[in-house]
Amino acid sequence: MTAADTTTETVVCVDVTLATSDPLAEAMIEGALWTLPVEGVERQDDDTWSELIEDPMPRPPGSVRWRVLFDSPEVEQAAQPVRDALSHVEVGGDAVSVSARRLDITGYRTAWREFFRPTMVSHRLYVHPPWDNPNHPDMVGVEIDPGMGFGTGTHPTTRLCMREIDRLADSLDSMLDVGCGSGILSIAAALLGVDHVVGIDNDPVAIADSLRNAGRNSADIPFSTSTIAELREAYGGAGWQLVVANILPHILSVLRPALQDAVSPGGALLISGIPATRLAELRAEFESSTFRYESSAVDGEWCAITLRRV
Repeated sequence: MTAADTTTETVVCVDVTLATSDPLAEAMIEGALWTLPVEGVERQDDDTWSELIEDPMPRPPGSVRWRVLFDSPEVEQAAQPVRDALSHVEVGGDAVSVSARRLDITGYRTAWREFFRPTMVSHRLYVHPPWDNPNHPDMVGVEIDPGMGFGTGTHPTTRLCMREIDRLADSLDSMLDVGCGSGILSIAAALLGVDHVVGIDNDPVAIADSLRNAGRNSADIPFSTSTIAELREAYGGAGWQLVVANILPHILSVLRPALQDAVSPGGALLISGIPATRLAELRAEFESSTFRYESSAVDGEWCAITLRRV
């Protein structure tokens, strides 16, 4: 935006605030928001977000907030679908609040960049924004400008997945990234030497972000909104040596048969986006006579599970 450009851009901003960090409640709220046709969802908490000084509605310390943006002329008309979606979420008392207002986002899309810093995620991998690359010569740097797609390397679930991909990469020839977000996991795998990487997401905006980020890293990765079944058919029914899904628990449950079918014999399935309190539950759900538990890792309140197809 130039000094001469005085165009003002506004959207309806709906803030959904959970009073205290509760992984199970967070998963239910995110699952409800997942179903909405929105312009974008921004998750804010004490670990992954620093408040902008000029924010007219600062987030209470210790809380988790989802800032949902709608391109709508009416504030309450845009907010009602959020209220309807959350009416089915069972969170006790007054733990969840919803507020709506019109927000001037002129320059807002880039204001968050002040707080996105390079992040070390494993012994070989670090993530950095385009404007700040520490250039570690003995490490692999993943350049990410996430846009509206999930994945900057700062969230525990992203870090957990990247560490496991780093551990497995040298033995892999192919990987499928389900729910690719910003493309960060696919790009990391490609930069670590996995030859055949493909990513899918049901959000076209995420696909555009993933393709843009792949280009930033000179990584030739096909991203699309294809389903797992459509992708398998396109690839002649073949599976992948590693299938990664860093998404919400209830979506993992729905996709479990397709995710497991997409793993080639002897390959691995890596699932994350799981509250640590639900590790045993998801492990039991995904274990079977053909999928044995291999390992799990916890980072704060979140976990990732790796299973091996036998």
